Amino acid sequence: MPPSAYNEAIKIGFFRRPILQPAIAFCGAWLFVALLYQMKFSYLLIYGGWQVFWPTFIIITGFFVGSIPGYFFSVDRNSAWRSKHFSLTRGDLASIEKRLNILLISWLILSILEIIYSGGLPLFWLFTGSSKTYFDFGIPSLHGLLNAVISACTLVSFLIAPYASRSIYRYMPALLFIWAIIAVTRNLIIVNGLQILFLYALTKRSFNPKNVIGLFVLLILSVIIFGWVGDARSGATAFLGLARPSNMWPSYLPSGFFWVYIYLTTPLNNLVHQMNSMIPEWNWTLMYSTSTFFPSVVRDAIYGENHMFRGDLVQEAFNVSTAFSDLYRDIGYYGLAFLSFIIGYFSIKFWNGRNIIALFFLAVMMQNNVLSIFFNNYFYLPVIFQFAVLAFILRGITGVTMAEPAK
Repeated sequence: MPPSAYNEAIKIGFFRRPILQPAIAFCGAWLFVALLYQMKFSYLLIYGGWQVFWPTFIIITGFFVGSIPGYFFSVDRNSAWRSKHFSLTRGDLASIEKRLNILLISWLILSILEIIYSGGLPLFWLFTGSSKTYFDFGIPSLHGLLNAVISACTLVSFLIAPYASRSIYRYMPALLFIWAIIAVTRNLIIVNGLQILFLYALTKRSFNPKNVIGLFVLLILSVIIFGWVGDARSGATAFLGLARPSNMWPSYLPSGFFWVYIYLTTPLNNLVHQMNSMIPEWNWTLMYSTSTFFPSVVRDAIYGENHMFRGDLVQEAFNVSTAFSDLYRDIGYYGLAFLSFIIGYFSIKFWNGRNIIALFFLAVMMQNNVLSIFFNNYFYLPVIFQFAVLAFILRGITGVTMAEPAK
């Protein structure tokens, strides 16, 4: 490759549209769920408006307070609402591909070892009626880190695919989703689907109306299929018996919509229930909240095998309680404010970042923000280890040029 080609610039846009601003995405997700809760389409949703509004208010306020120092300590705050583009040379791209190849080959070798260690694959066990489940798959501690590696590699591959020297990067998202199906890991699909969606929205200059309509139709079809699969696995009658639809639910809608409604609102329901039925333990070391920072082997040794906290649930079948339940268990309302403050600070820092790594960090952070209505991915090692992997892949690569303000 001649030196001129090696130094040729590749432009990657970072279009900071208002709708993608972290405060809008985070607060919008929480307000949307709170609004759905107030519709009371299920008899499981037993709390009134103020009881639901109060924790939501603390979480949103904490985010905004945290975003203030996040803004003022940002290196690029004077252009916080302007779009930009990153300039990568072919040399930068070659370095990225080299590191990706090292990680992907390592992931493949270690995943084969996991299959041997586990004695098969979860999808095979599912179809053969084996007593093993996806919980039995993988080498403890290593498995979660490998999920972080493949997730970070897929995110980078998605962005560099049009410019890369190998076509395999174009297929990385599809390969990851196939692997997630084989490993029966829904979380891997959800996390990566959202990260890729956010990265696409942040780097796409304009959107074709046909694509937007197609995405909306795909979303509706996904909801319907989700209901069909859920009915097939659990039984529609059994699900309705657990979810207890109220008289206000429009029963003419496909069952998938009620499945989605229940999965969106019951985590908030559980959080509010926990606040009304439990007294915080005042663990200022954040003992329970930080347990998921550790690999499973270390975590089990410190906390015991039953360390996972589910709280006092309204219905045992719906056992998630947002990202804030452990923080409330440790230090009460201070925990809600503390976590949301940290979320606001780093979300704005990444939004105002000057290096290309901030773009990837922001995609991961926005996925965490949206899924905070379900689970604490901020403290979950298989997700947050992506930051370390991304830092390795993009080490020493910056190059940014300001562009026109986003429209």
